[in-house]
Amino acid sequence: MIDINKHHFKQLINQQSRQENDTKSLCDDIAYLHGDFDEIFTADLYQNAIDFGAHDLFSYWSKSLILEVPRLHSNYILARVAEAHQMVLRMQRYSGNEVIVTSLGRELTLRSGEYKHLSVEFYLTSLCFNTLLGYKEGEQEILDFTFSDFKGGMTSPVPDVCEAFFDLFKAYFANEQDKSVRDALMDNLYPYLQMGVIESKSEVFVERYYQFLFMPLYSIVAHSWGYDKTDLDTTVRAAMDANYEYHANIAPEPGAKKGSESQKLFGPRAYIHHHIMAFLAVHYRHTGKTVSFQSDYIPEWVIKGEGPTREEVLANPPVFDLEHVLGNQ
Repeated sequence: MIDINKHHFKQLINQQSRQENDTKSLCDDIAYLHGDFDEIFTADLYQNAIDFGAHDLFSYWSKSLILEVPRLHSNYILARVAEAHQMVLRMQRYSGNEVIVTSLGRELTLRSGEYKHLSVEFYLTSLCFNTLLGYKEGEQEILDFTFSDFKGGMTSPVPDVCEAFFDLFKAYFANEQDKSVRDALMDNLYPYLQMGVIESKSEVFVERYYQFLFMPLYSIVAHSWGYDKTDLDTTVRAAMDANYEYHANIAPEPGAKKGSESQKLFGPRAYIHHHIMAFLAVHYRHTGKTVSFQSDYIPEWVIKGEGPTREEVLANPPVFDLEHVLGNQ
């Protein structure tokens, strides 16, 4: 079970006195990223390279939050990771056609190919990043994405389950107000919440994946929309427990270490519970309420949108070196 007051990776950094070294490593990664992006921002290279770049940026952003770098630096990375994910979805949506992609104000026209490995999780992550950044334009473009836009890029063995979650989560982020629409979306997903139903369509691991990563988000929607009277703190703590449990005991390959020694705990999806944060950000946006507790897994200032805006960080890009990062903490 997760200890929301003791972040597993942050404790390791403190125990090994790695704060300065890890911060320097992050600064070096960002410096390399700047040069790398200049090289890949061509019609021939961009589509394949940005897919990998999006994952690296996700890792850098999660580490920036754990290392507690200045908010300007963290939100600069978030601006880049949000845009990278948005561009992947844009190229998928318009695959086979000419499309304009952007990188911090720069534009490039290319003919995009179709991705073969996208997932609802990638879509949701893209939406969450833009929501946490408070970038309405990016958020709206992603909300305009339809399930059919996945085309041949959907890799799930249970596409009907994917579509049910996709429709519900899209409606939640879009602030759907029609009660009959909400009812229909909740009813459509409800059968898949029953134990064994998803497994019967695929295998046990697939069911565990949805059970630990997606169903807790459904519970947050159910609370926010008034279908579940469980208090928000309890609902979110359960979601955080499920995220930790998935990476500790479900995700490891056969034969790999599990529990607190699981290598899956040392990746961005386990460092920062970004989906939970974004669902809370939507709830906070419409109700002014969030959880009553603090946790490094879900930094409150990000949920409340208290950092600098995308426009502010792009107008004043921060310097990534130890003097500017550690000196401003």
